[in-house]
Amino acid sequence: MSSELREALNAAGASALVPKIIDPVLLEYQRRYSPLVRSVPTVPWNADTYYFNQRTNVAAGGFVPDGGARPVANSTYVQNKFDMKHVQVVGAVTGYAQEVTRQVIGDLRETEIEGSIRGTYWDIETGICWGNAAATANGAQPQFDGLDTQVNTFTGGFQNAIDQNGATLTLAMLDELADMVETNAAMPVFDDTWMFVMSNTAASKIAQLQTSQQRFVDKVEVASGLVVPTYRNIPLVKTSFLQARGYSMG
Repeated sequence: MSSELREALNAAGASALVPKIIDPVLLEYQRRYSPLVRSVPTVPWNADTYYFNQRTNVAAGGFVPDGGARPVANSTYVQNKFDMKHVQVVGAVTGYAQEVTRQVIGDLRETEIEGSIRGTYWDIETGICWGNAAATANGAQPQFDGLDTQVNTFTGGFQNAIDQNGATLTLAMLDELADMVETNAAMPVFDDTWMFVMSNTAASKIAQLQTSQQRFVDKVEVASGLVVPTYRNIPLVKTSFLQARGYSMG
């Protein structure tokens, strides 16, 4: 033939021949800080009711004259209990799905297990912050009482919360909070066995207020490789489950 036979293919015509290359790296759009579920101690418990003993009074003592004696006394004990609540996640991956996705995502079953564990962490974290046993007692998903339910007494003899009435967050507020907790607990709280848990915006406000004090040591390692700022030696830990987007305090 006097001339070479050619065929003109445009992008649309060749689209079926273009291979689909998918990045094996999985994009994780679901990310959260969940410090409470990791910092609250846990123990295995093979029952659905948690029983524990509590001492409410110690043996009374007092002054005596020389040679005198106090009457025999003893401590007072009571037994308390909490009905345990259950958390569950149910996931499923078929063998076929696991096999056909192997080249793209590796082991789909392993990926789903890791995601389910992370999701359960977040579910428990939500419960620790916002759970309410009374509101869900007769529902299909009974909860335990979270901090929002337990820490809600603003006045009276058993105060465990401070009403800041929408004022801008200050370091003095952290002082008031730490002093209230130390008074209630009757033990020192200014070390890394305690922590301030706050939203990222609250942490930023504290950082602004501490700028003039940066010459002091202001960081502590609360876990292996996890270094966080501190205020008066108490770690400042961020959480994604307190959604304040401003600097005012309720």
